[in-house]
Amino acid sequence: MKKSLTKILALILTVVMVLSCAVPVFAESKAKTAVIVVNGINNNPIINNPNSSSAEVVWPPDDNSISDFEKGIYGLMPKFKEYTAATVAMASGKYNEVLNYIVGSDIFTKMQFIMMNPDGTSKSYSLGANTYDHPVSYYMTDELFSGTILGGIGETVAAKYGEDSTYVFTYDWRLDPTAVADDFAVYIDDVKKSAGVDKVKIISEGYGSTIACTYLATHLDEAKDNVSNFVTVNSAFEGTSLIGDIFTGRLMSQSTNVINQAFPSAYIRYTNDISDNPITWFATWLVNYILNREYEIQSLCMDICVMMANIKKPLYDKYLRQMLKSNLGLWALVPYDYYDDALEFMEMNETDADSEDNPTYNEKILNKIDNFKQLQATANKWLPEAQKAGIAVEIVSSWNIQLYPLGDNSSSEDEVFGLSAQSDGVIDTYFSSFGGFTIPLNDVGAGVENTQRNKEGNCANHNHLSAEYDYLDPDHRFGGIAHYVDASTCILPENTWFLRNMKHSTFDAKSNTADFIQYLLDASTDTTVWTQAKYQQFLNYNRYVKPGSLTFYSYYDENAYLLLGDVNLDGKVNAIDARLALRMSAKLEEMPKSGSIQFKNADVNGNGVITAADARIILRVSAGLASFSEYRNTSDVTQATETTTAAAATKKSTESKTKKAEESTTKKSLQGAITDIWSKIFK
Repeated sequence: MKKSLTKILALILTVVMVLSCAVPVFAESKAKTAVIVVNGINNNPIINNPNSSSAEVVWPPDDNSISDFEKGIYGLMPKFKEYTAATVAMASGKYNEVLNYIVGSDIFTKMQFIMMNPDGTSKSYSLGANTYDHPVSYYMTDELFSGTILGGIGETVAAKYGEDSTYVFTYDWRLDPTAVADDFAVYIDDVKKSAGVDKVKIISEGYGSTIACTYLATHLDEAKDNVSNFVTVNSAFEGTSLIGDIFTGRLMSQSTNVINQAFPSAYIRYTNDISDNPITWFATWLVNYILNREYEIQSLCMDICVMMANIKKPLYDKYLRQMLKSNLGLWALVPYDYYDDALEFMEMNETDADSEDNPTYNEKILNKIDNFKQLQATANKWLPEAQKAGIAVEIVSSWNIQLYPLGDNSSSEDEVFGLSAQSDGVIDTYFSSFGGFTIPLNDVGAGVENTQRNKEGNCANHNHLSAEYDYLDPDHRFGGIAHYVDASTCILPENTWFLRNMKHSTFDAKSNTADFIQYLLDASTDTTVWTQAKYQQFLNYNRYVKPGSLTFYSYYDENAYLLLGDVNLDGKVNAIDARLALRMSAKLEEMPKSGSIQFKNADVNGNGVITAADARIILRVSAGLASFSEYRNTSDVTQATETTTAAAATKKSTESKTKKAEESTTKKSLQGAITDIWSKIFK
C-alpha cells in the first residue's frame, strides 16, 4: 500500500512538473505578441513630402549645422568681454552682432519648419512624419528608419520579441497631442488586426510618452480592451523645465546666486555627465575644476548671462515668440507649474488674431492648450484608473544627471526645477516619475526627510526612499545613509522605477537594460517594485562599461526580497522555481553566488548548498503537499543531501535509521521519477 501511494505521489508530482514547466516553454513560442514603440522627438523628424520618394528631413538640424553654430558662438566669446567691459559698450548696440549671428544661423533658419498657423495647424501640408504601418521587419533596410526612427528602445523590443512582433508609431510632434492620440488609437486597432492579437503592449519614451499617456487619458474605455501593458520611460507628459524656462523667458538668469554658483556648477556638471568615457570624464572635470578655481568659468558664465540679458528682449519680440507660441507640441512640454507664467510671457492673451504679421492670439489654440493642461493636472486620477481597468502600468524615471544648463532655478511647493533639478539631462525626474520628490542636485541632505512623505495605503508598510552610502553624507546626518529620492510621492509609487545615472534615450539592446524592458512589458497587473529583487525600485546604471549595465542599488533592505523557494525572483513559488533549482544542482544553470538573495531563496533547507533536495521541497510546497517550516534546518532534509547522509546516519538509533530508510526510499523513488522526466526534457 505504501509503495502504491509512493508511486501515485511520484506520478502526481511529475505531472505537475511537466505541466508547469514544459508546456509554457512550447506555448511561449506559439503565443502572438505585438509591441508598439512610441519614441521621442529625436526619433520623429519633420519630413518634407513624407512617405514619398522625395521625402527629406528638414528638422532637426543636422550635426554639421549644430557644430557650426557652436563654433560661431565660441568665436564671438572674446567679444563678450569687450561688450561687457563698460555700460557704454552695452548701450552702443554691439550685441546686435551676436543677435544677428544667431538669427542668421542655419539652425535658426530651419526653425521656420516648426512654426505653425495661429490655430496650431501646420503652415505647409507638405510637412509631416513618415508612417510605418507594418512590423519593423519591413523597414530594417531603410536607413532613416533603422538609424533614427527605430531608436534604442525599438531595437531592444525587436531583439526581445522579434522584428515581426514590433511596431513603431510615428507622429508630427508639432501638432496637438490629443489629435495625435486619436491617430494612435486608430493605429492600435490596425496593429491588432494585422498581428492577430487581442491586446497590444505599449512602450514609450520622452515625448512619445506624451502621446501614449494622452491616448490613455482620453481613450481609457477602449484602451482597457486593447492594451495589456503600458510602460513609460522618462516620460515628457508632465513637461520639462527646459521648455518651461524658454516659454517663460527664464533663460540664464541675472541673479547673483545663479551667475556665481548655480550656473558655473551646472555647466561643469553637465560637461561631465554627458560623457560616457571615464577618461574623458575625468579630464573634462579636471580642466573645468582648474578653470573654475581661477574663476574663468564663473567669468564665462557671467559673460553669457549678461549677453543673454541684452539680446533676450529683441530675440523674443522679433523672432522666438512668433516661432514658438502656436506650436502645440512645445506647449505640451511646458509643465503645469509654469503654465500661467508662460501664457503671460508668450502674450497669449492678446486679441489681434486677424493681424497677419502678428498672429498672437487664437481662441481655438488656447482651448487646445488648456485641454491638454487639464490632462496633466488630472494624471493622479486617470493613471490609477488605467491600473484598475486591468492595464499593467509601469513607469521608469532617470535621475542624478545635470539638466541642460539653459534656464534658471525655480521651485514649487514640492520640487526644485531648472539648474538644480534631478533629471536624465533633458526631463526633470519630478516630471518623468509623475511626482517623485528629489533633493536638489549636488546638495547632499538638503531638504531630505529621514522618513518618506507619503505614509498612506501601501506606502504605510513600504519604504520608498532611495539610499546612498555615507560618502554622500559625510556628516552622518542620517546614520550614514542619505535619501535622494522619495518615490512615495509618485502617483504610482508601487510601479515606478528610478535609474540612477542613466541619460535620456540610452537603452541598448545589447545590455541588460533590454532584460529590464522585457520584464516590464511582460509584467502582470500585480507586478510591483517589490516583485523581483533583481529589479527593485532603485537601480544603478553603469554607463562606463560597454554596453551599459543595470545593477542593484548601493543600499537596500534585502529582507524585503527574501522568499524561500522563489528561485527566479519573480515573487512567486511554483514548479518553475523547482525546475530552476534542479537545473542549478545539475550544473545546467549558473549557480548563484553564496549569500545572494537568489541563493538564499533556493537553499530552502538552509544547509548551505543547492541540491535536488531543495528542488524536491520547492516542488512539494508549490503543489500544496508541504510547507517550508517542515524542512527548514531539519535532519529530514539534511539526510536527503549527499554531503550529510553518512554523518547523520552514524548518529541515529536503529529505529531512526529504519524510519529514515523508508523515507529515503520514498524520496529516491520520487527523485528518480523527476530525474527521468527531466532527462527527457533536457536531453
